[in-house]
Amino acid sequence: MSIRTSVPNRAYAVASITRVPAVRRLWLAQLLSGAGDWAARLALTVLVYEQSGSAAKAASIYALSTIPYLLAPAITRHTARWSNRDVMVVCDVARAIAFVAIATQPPLWLLLTLTFLAALPSPVFEATRAATVPQLLPEDRIADGYVLQQATSQITATVGSLLGAVLLTVTHPRGALIVNACSFVASAILVSRITGTAAAPADEAALTPRESVRLILRTPAVRVAVWLSLTGAPSVMACEAVVAAYSRHVGSPHLAGLLAAAIAAVIAVGGIALDRSGSDTALLRRAGMVMIVSAGTAAALLATASTIGVAIAGYAAVGGISAVTPLLVTVVARNVAPQAMVSVVAVVQAALMTTNVAGATLGGLLASGVGVSRSCFIALIPAALYPIYRLLTALPSARVAPVEP
Repeated sequence: MSIRTSVPNRAYAVASITRVPAVRRLWLAQLLSGAGDWAARLALTVLVYEQSGSAAKAASIYALSTIPYLLAPAITRHTARWSNRDVMVVCDVARAIAFVAIATQPPLWLLLTLTFLAALPSPVFEATRAATVPQLLPEDRIADGYVLQQATSQITATVGSLLGAVLLTVTHPRGALIVNACSFVASAILVSRITGTAAAPADEAALTPRESVRLILRTPAVRVAVWLSLTGAPSVMACEAVVAAYSRHVGSPHLAGLLAAAIAAVIAVGGIALDRSGSDTALLRRAGMVMIVSAGTAAALLATASTIGVAIAGYAAVGGISAVTPLLVTVVARNVAPQAMVSVVAVVQAALMTTNVAGATLGGLLASGVGVSRSCFIALIPAALYPIYRLLTALPSARVAPVEP
């Protein structure tokens, strides 16, 4: 792999892969459906609140969007006989139909049921999309593919939320839901034109969730990469969950969005800026060092912040913890066979979603108990402790072939 020391060169490398027609279609599909989905999530929250008058029921939209990630590992096992393209098209069509049904404003119980069904294909689509990258790019460009996906996820989260706010201003929540359904139709059309995503051979059985976990645990570099991700994610979510309280803490309650945006921006930019060349050991060491510096800086700033400027800087440092994701995904992709990627990604997604929920809950409880600044300081400790432990002990020194389940 060629070594790129210049950040502009790395940014150009990431952008240049969209010259590959299949990659460009996959990227545009993510951009459209991702922005539409974030807009729809906001619209659904408003719609449920209008129908029920209950903030708790409105907040349940986020829980209903999370549960499917816990089911995805079992579902992806049964989609392994289809090509990745077909799986993604079916997911898009299913989501489009569900959101059209939601837009008819059915009774609340049915609306919540349809919301769950609309969210169910999303983690399967995301895992399949991640597994498609190695099929579309040469080995030395796969990392760029994952960086593009991560950066696009952060962009769509920001743009989609703003789009939702605009749509809710100029139209009824139903309008945002219809726009989202249309975005899934557009995504399905784009994905349907992707070639080179053949199904796994019949004699290569898909991994069960248990087999995927065994593969992760028995492959040293993958195990460390996943643990780094799982220790960093809840710390980020704990801080993100209290942005509204923190903005009030520094006397700028109307600028909470800037704190959340600072996290997303650094994750997107940092993912591009970090050098992804080198051995597994080098990537894991680099990721650990960035996590330690980011968590330490964020903890120091957020524990003492008294102005919105310092708070934004602290939240930007929080984003640095998750900016290492492309490094970690690169290690996983090197050590996991392509046909196993969907299963492994689904399992990791489920674990990450669980830790995110735990992190958000922890952030809220700590903020109520010890104050918002101290809660962020405490929540950031795990994001530094595990990387410190790994750097003080032996990291995997070479790529290890996955163990057959």
